[in-house]
Amino acid sequence: MSRALTRAGLTGSAMVVLVGVLLGLSAPAAMARSAAPASGGPLDPGRVQAFLDRRIPQLLREQKVPGAAVSVVDTSGEVFTGDYGYADLTTRKPIIAGTSAFQTASVAKTFTAAAVMQLVQAGKLDLGADVNGYLPANARIPDTYPGQPVTLHHLLTHTAGFADITEGMAAPSAGQVLPLGDYVARYRPARIYPPGRFVGYSNYGIDLAGYIVQAVSGQVFEDYMTRNVFAPLRMTRTAFLRMDQARERLSVPTPYEIADGENRAVPLWYDNGAPSGGAYATVTDMGRFLRALLNDGQLDGRRVLTPAGARAMLRPQAGPRPDLSGAGYGTWQGRGDGPRWMGHSGDESGARTRYALVPAKGMGIYVAVNGDGVPPDAFSRVRDLVVEEFLARFAGVKPYTVPASPTVPAADGQATDAYTGEYLATRMNEGEPFELFRSAADRVNVTAPGDGTLRTSHPVLQEQVWTPTGDGVFVSADGKDRLGFVKDRGKVVGLSFDSNPTQNYERTTWYGSPAVLLPVAAGALLVLLTALAWPVTALVRRLRGRTTPRGDVTVSPARTSRAAAPARALAAVTAVICCVYLAFLVNAVSDLTSLETGTALPFTLKGTLPGTAAVIVFAVLAWSRGWWSRAARIHYGAVAASAAVFLAIAAHYGLM
Repeated sequence: MSRALTRAGLTGSAMVVLVGVLLGLSAPAAMARSAAPASGGPLDPGRVQAFLDRRIPQLLREQKVPGAAVSVVDTSGEVFTGDYGYADLTTRKPIIAGTSAFQTASVAKTFTAAAVMQLVQAGKLDLGADVNGYLPANARIPDTYPGQPVTLHHLLTHTAGFADITEGMAAPSAGQVLPLGDYVARYRPARIYPPGRFVGYSNYGIDLAGYIVQAVSGQVFEDYMTRNVFAPLRMTRTAFLRMDQARERLSVPTPYEIADGENRAVPLWYDNGAPSGGAYATVTDMGRFLRALLNDGQLDGRRVLTPAGARAMLRPQAGPRPDLSGAGYGTWQGRGDGPRWMGHSGDESGARTRYALVPAKGMGIYVAVNGDGVPPDAFSRVRDLVVEEFLARFAGVKPYTVPASPTVPAADGQATDAYTGEYLATRMNEGEPFELFRSAADRVNVTAPGDGTLRTSHPVLQEQVWTPTGDGVFVSADGKDRLGFVKDRGKVVGLSFDSNPTQNYERTTWYGSPAVLLPVAAGALLVLLTALAWPVTALVRRLRGRTTPRGDVTVSPARTSRAAAPARALAAVTAVICCVYLAFLVNAVSDLTSLETGTALPFTLKGTLPGTAAVIVFAVLAWSRGWWSRAARIHYGAVAASAAVFLAIAAHYGLM
C-alpha cells in the first residue's frame, strides 16, 4: 500500500539479494489526549483510551519512533483522539492531534477516489467508460490490448495493468515539480497486463484518475479537493501540498528515519504525483473523513457522497478471486475472520499512516507516526500493530481457522504439484532499472513436500507452510494469512495473499525466472571481467621487455592482424563500462529518491551495444584469420558470448 517503495524496506532487501547474486531517542509516554464520549455508539471511550494509552507509548519506545497520533470514531461521533511523543526531537515540540498535520502518503488515494465518486454521482464521469474519452491526446493510453480499454473502475482498483514506475515520481527541486497534466503525459507507463487480469498497485493509475478529476471539473486538482471534499467536512487542516509548502502553511511533524541506530530527519523531497500521495492531514480531520464514509457520505448535515457512492468505496470491487481480499474504490479489504473491514495505509520515509473501517460495526481507526523506527522486521510497524490489535480487540477480527489436517490426501501429489513454481510480483517495473531490484526481491517460490501442504519461500519474507481449505485456497500455519491461486482456462497463472491485496504474483517460466537469469548474468559478468587480464598482462610484458604472450609463442606475427590488439582492448573497455554501471546501480538502490528523480544513473548500457557487436565480429575474425593461439581464441569467444548474454539480460530488466 505504499506510494513509493519504502526506503528502508524493499529497497534495502533488494540490495542485499542483488549484491549477493551479482557479487533515537525514545518517545515519552502519552503527553496529551482527549476523549469525546460517544452516545449510543458501539465503542466504549474508556476502554479504547486505556488500550491506546498503554500500547502506543510502549511501541514508540520499543521501535524508537518519535511520535504518533490516533483517532478512533464510530457512527455516533469521535470516540477518542490521542497524541503521543514528539513532532520534533531537536526542539522537543510535542505531537498535538488537532494541529499536527502528518503527511498521509498513500492514504491520499482514498481522498482522490472520493473525488472521482463525486463526479460519477454528478453524471460527469462513468466508471465503466474508456478513460481516453476524458483525456487530451498527449495523455491518452495506447491501445495495447484492442477491445480492452482502461476505465476508471480499473484505475481506482489498481487493475488497469500498468507497469509500475519509479523514474519521474519525484522532482529534484520544488521548481522542477511538473504540472499534473505534464506528469501523467510524460511518464505514462507501459501496459503489461490486460485490464482486470491482475491487481498491481499503481501510483500512476491514481494520479491519472486525479488528473481526470481536474480535466472534467475544470479546477486544479488541489483546489477541487479543498472546495469539494475537505471544506464541506470542515477538515480545516487538510490539503494537497508540496512538502515545502506544507511545512510553511501547516504544523507538520518532522519525519525521521533510522541511520546508524538513531533517528535522523528526512530531507525534503518533491513528489510529482499529488493525487496518489501528496496530502497532509491531522488525525482529527481524518477522523471526520472516516465518519463521513461510515455515515453514507455525510457528516453534520453536509453530504460529500451519495450513500451508494460511500458504500461502493467500502466494499470489494475487484480482485483475483472473490473469496480473497480485494480492492475497493480507493480502499483495500483487510484480512482475517470476522466482520469485513476496509482501509488503506501510507508509506513515505519517516511518514507511516493507516486507517481501517469496519462498516458492519460502524467503527474506524486512523494512526499516523513520524518515524520509520526499528521494528522486528521490515514489514511490522507501529501503525500496523496498533490497527490490527485494535481490530482484534474491539471489532472481533480473528485469525483464520487452520484445518486440523490437509483436506487433500497426502498420497495425491498431483493436487498440490499443480501449484508449484516461481511467481513474480504483478507490481513490476518495465524498461527501467528498478525492474531488476523488484524481480530479485519480490518473487515467491512454491513447492509441494508431498503431504498435501504447500511451502512458499521469498527472498525477504519467512518461509511459510500452507494447509489447503479447498478450491485452490490455503491457510498459513499460524492462521494469519490465506493464499489463493488464480486460474485462466483451468491453468494456474498466478497467486494472491490475503495479507497483501495490493498486488498478485504471476507464474513465470523457468527461463524467465530471476533465479535462473541473475546467476547466468553473474557468471557472464565474471567471464567478461577476464578480458581485463589482457591489458594488464600486456602492460606487464611491456615492462619486462617481452612483446609476445606465453600462450602465443607458436603464433607467427604474420598471422596476427593489427586489429587483434584493439579487439582485446575493446572487450576490456566493455567489461569496465558494465562494471562501472553496476556500481552506480547498486549504489542507487540505497537512494530511492535518486531513482525517482532520474539522477541515479549517469548513463545506460545502450552505449555498449556497438562495441559488443564489434567484439562478436572480432571473435569470428579471430577464428577465420587465425589470430592468437587456439586457447586464446576460445577465451576471446567466451568473452564475446558473455558480453552478449549479460547485455541481453540487462535489456530484459530495463537497463538499456
